[in-house]
Amino acid sequence: MKRRSLRFAALALVLPAISSCSGGGSSAKQSAASIPATVTTGAAANAAARLATLLITDLPAGYIQQPDNVGDTGPSDLAKAARDDGKPDAANALTADGFLAGYQRLWATADRSQRIIVYLYKFQTSAGASAYEKRGIANDENDPESRAVAFPVSSIPGATGLASAQRPTVALVVFAKGSYVVQVVTSTPTGSRSLAEQLAGRQYGRLSGS
Repeated sequence: MKRRSLRFAALALVLPAISSCSGGGSSAKQSAASIPATVTTGAAANAAARLATLLITDLPAGYIQQPDNVGDTGPSDLAKAARDDGKPDAANALTADGFLAGYQRLWATADRSQRIIVYLYKFQTSAGASAYEKRGIANDENDPESRAVAFPVSSIPGATGLASAQRPTVALVVFAKGSYVVQVVTSTPTGSRSLAEQLAGRQYGRLSGS
């Protein structure tokens, strides 16, 4: 079955999980527990742990970091990165591009109406990171369900902004920096594009010293 490009689908997919966690009842706890966090081991675990320390921490006021079992965020190994990519050739593409590890982090407002996801992937080389960045952009622009349209991102060298015609409150900014690929996805009633660019700029700054 064909999957939507994950980055635009992600915020819609995690919303029920976030809502169930906010209820506080036994059914909410069972729902949250039913989404296992991805477990990585060995070198992949070490690489993912390193990525976690590079993620932005200075979010706008009101955003609360969600646990890794909400929306299956946290560390990403090859299998999870391939699932998130959603294309039949994802594992082969990630392997060819030299994927090493990834990490995802989710924040949401207390009423769950606004959400931010940051993806940080590490590749063996800058060429591999650039290749996978281009793949992600092409997937989003060519997906008939997201119908992504590019918007300019002047503050980050080489970055691309994408907004969904289907989900106008959702925007993302993607860029490659050295051997890293970053995707910042935001869902807000207004200003989603500017927020995505602002947070992507902060993430770019954190990687500049790594």
